[in-house]
Amino acid sequence: MKSSLAFLILSTVTFGLEYQSCSKITCGTGTNNQCISVYSNNNTVVVTPCSSSNSSCSDNDQFSSTTGNWTSATCEAKPAQVTSTRDCSANSTTLTGKSCCTDSNCVSGSCSSGICKGLANGANCTADEECQPGYFCKNFTSGNGTNSTSSRTCASLLSSGDACTVNNECPIGYGCNNSTCTKLFTKDINSSVSDKMFCKSDFQRNGKCDGILIYTDNSTQALSSPFKCNLGEQCKYVYASDGVTAATDWCQCGGVDNSAGYCGSFGNVIGFWDQVFPKLQYSSSDCSGRFSHTDNFTELFNCSSLSSSEQEYLTSMSDQATYWTLYESEAIDACVNQLGLFPTNVSLNSSASGAIILAISAILLIFG
Repeated sequence: MKSSLAFLILSTVTFGLEYQSCSKITCGTGTNNQCISVYSNNNTVVVTPCSSSNSSCSDNDQFSSTTGNWTSATCEAKPAQVTSTRDCSANSTTLTGKSCCTDSNCVSGSCSSGICKGLANGANCTADEECQPGYFCKNFTSGNGTNSTSSRTCASLLSSGDACTVNNECPIGYGCNNSTCTKLFTKDINSSVSDKMFCKSDFQRNGKCDGILIYTDNSTQALSSPFKCNLGEQCKYVYASDGVTAATDWCQCGGVDNSAGYCGSFGNVIGFWDQVFPKLQYSSSDCSGRFSHTDNFTELFNCSSLSSSEQEYLTSMSDQATYWTLYESEAIDACVNQLGLFPTNVSLNSSASGAIILAISAILLIFG
């Protein structure tokens, strides 16, 4: 039995609602240019890894929604990798923690080891993102009435639990939730929040943290992982806070037999992401301002708030969620690592700091 999992988003691809068309899905032998082969005479789909590491299956979307009719697909060249480049022509505009070539690129005038350093405590500033990590651009007013003057200088961040007005005043990895500095990913279902990033589930509805419970049309109690269902049943996705139905969908074919399947088409199911995101809490950053008070995981990785292993863990969980039905049924475990769909050796219970070690081990087993 594999770990509990849930989808980030409602699956955007469906291949019909006829559960009777559930196909047996197996791995082919070796490698081929035909990654998906459909044999209608015995209702079988054979999946074969591409022969070149520079190619991928042209229609991976079929793996994310296994109910309905499959179509054959071939391998195609992978899109060119987008690499981040430094803007060496920037003139005093690059913010704290961002890549630089020379001192003149940075707002602070200081580029060290290819990263812009921030303005020091007490330095004049115009935006929070210009200050050193651990500081924000604070507005100071002196004098009274028409004789008052204002200035903005870098000042230390507030502390946990302090009164606040905006996220960037709070400690790194915190935000201003209902006027109080609050750590991200700490609030339970039904907690009042000003932003989803305060919720353990990273999901809010009507100003409260929320999540999804899954039922079938034949069940009175919410399903637990792995959200099994019988083909022909409908899965009902219900908001935990008030019982309102968010969506319904057919039980997804597991690709192993023609009876068992899984409910796996909707996001934020209670018991998964509300356990994943708290593992990704952070308290340090190379950046400042909005980049150190966010649930944008790309920014967090770029600013070193998340380690490579934590990013690998999040990616692994997202991939397993996308292809949840096949992940849980184990129908294509024999070739899934070569297909690059999802890892089989990183689970919900894995340590975020240990995920990359498991992933590297899997690569060595395949190519070593």
